[in-house]
Amino acid sequence: MSLSFRSLLRESWQNLRKNFWTYLLTALILQVFLAYLAKGLLSFVFNRVVGFAGIISLTPNTWSAIASHPLALIFFLLYLLILVGVIYLEFAILTITIAKTYQPLSIRQIIEGLPQKLRGLCGPQLLVFLFYLFLMIPLANYGLKSSLLANFKIPDFISGELMKSNSGKLIYLVSLIGVAYLNLRFVYFLPLYTISNRKPSQILRESWKLTKGRQLKVLAIFGFYSLLASLLLLIIYSGTILVFGWLDYSGNNLLLETALYSLMRAVNFVFIVGLKFILMIVLTSHLLSLEKFQKDLPYQSKYDKSWVFPKWTRLLLPMTLLAWLISNG
Repeated sequence: MSLSFRSLLRESWQNLRKNFWTYLLTALILQVFLAYLAKGLLSFVFNRVVGFAGIISLTPNTWSAIASHPLALIFFLLYLLILVGVIYLEFAILTITIAKTYQPLSIRQIIEGLPQKLRGLCGPQLLVFLFYLFLMIPLANYGLKSSLLANFKIPDFISGELMKSNSGKLIYLVSLIGVAYLNLRFVYFLPLYTISNRKPSQILRESWKLTKGRQLKVLAIFGFYSLLASLLLLIIYSGTILVFGWLDYSGNNLLLETALYSLMRAVNFVFIVGLKFILMIVLTSHLLSLEKFQKDLPYQSKYDKSWVFPKWTRLLLPMTLLAWLISNG
């Protein structure tokens, strides 16, 4: 794979355009899974944690209550395992969907290999994975964004205290720059964990090597697409609001207000999904172009590499849209 900036732009755009429906359907299915099943399970387990510990919410002063109650501590560890497992599963599906557009992979072998991957996170390697997730939080998961981490942030008591003084602001700014740099150096972590049999600790070192002299190019690619997406969103949002404002000046028409709200959210979702897939395409295609990963690539299949959903699955789009419109209304 050519590493020039122009080639990366062309290849990522062509792949996104060619497999747009496959990526969009994958993102919709994942969104439903994360929004209802995964979040529901995580909420249930977290409620058990605070319930057993006898606390209302998780704060710096309530850690001792969790640590001192065996059941609360067990469920908290279970919560971390589920969180890490689901986030890995989300990006594994994205990576595999993209990888299958470049090389033939066996879905059956992938599914059979998932339990082993998840078991690998049930020991000290869990701390490595949690370290990577911790790095993603301060920047609001910009780029490889997981909806499960959307509500995680730096505690207000930390950022608030730092912002009270000039030295604190400097420390906060330098910390964010440092975290951003580490995010760039470890950007291959999620796709590499999916397409190789290496441990998370080994992958961190491998990602550090792969991004040597390349992190600015990855940042430039994503920055270019982010700027382009922002400009398009600004134009679409402005035009849409002007049209709907003219059609419903008073803002009392339920159908028009529902349509406006739904359209804005749909456009935002499509752009976020597009940016995530663009970055994953750049990373995954680069990994698959390297000979050392081609040899170690598990789940290879002898069949054709084409990867598309059956045509009937496109019915999911209008059905999901209809249910979503009713919910928004």
